[in-house]
Amino acid sequence: MSVYYQGNVKQLDKESIIEINHYINRANTVHELDPMNMDKFNIVLGTSQENHVHLTIMGILKESSLNAVYMQTNRQSQKIKNIMNQKITEISITNGRGFLIMECETSILDDLKLKKEFWEDWFYEYHKEGYLSQDYVLLKFIPKVIRVFI
Repeated sequence: MSVYYQGNVKQLDKESIIEINHYINRANTVHELDPMNMDKFNIVLGTSQENHVHLTIMGILKESSLNAVYMQTNRQSQKIKNIMNQKITEISITNGRGFLIMECETSILDDLKLKKEFWEDWFYEYHKEGYLSQDYVLLKFIPKVIRVFI
C-alpha cells in the first residue's frame, strides 16, 4: 500500500496509520540493520534556534509510532535548549524512496521509570552511568500535522 497525505494526523484513515507505523518501525531499528541492507533510513530532527532551523541526525526508539515518537538525548544538548524555547519541532524520516515529515508538539521526559523502560544498551556510549545518568533524558514528540509519501 502507498500513502500520499498532507494534513492533520487525526484525519488519517486506519489503513494509512498502519502503513505509516510500519514505516516508523522499520526506521527505529536503524542501528540494528545489517550494513549491506539497502533499506537504510535517515532521521532528522529540526528545532528552532535564534531565527533559523537547527538540524540534528537522530535515532528513534523502538516504542515509537504515529501516536508518539521517542528519542534519547543529553540534557545539555543544543536541541534541549531549542525545545525549551519552542515546543514545536519537525522530524523527517526518509529511506531515499519515500518520506514522512511530522510537525510535533515536544516534551522533555525525566521520569526514572520511563528512562529505565526505554533504556537500550547502545546508550552507554553517551550515558556511562546507565539510565540513572543525570544527563540522560527522553524526548517525546506528538505528531500533529504530517506530510507523507511512502
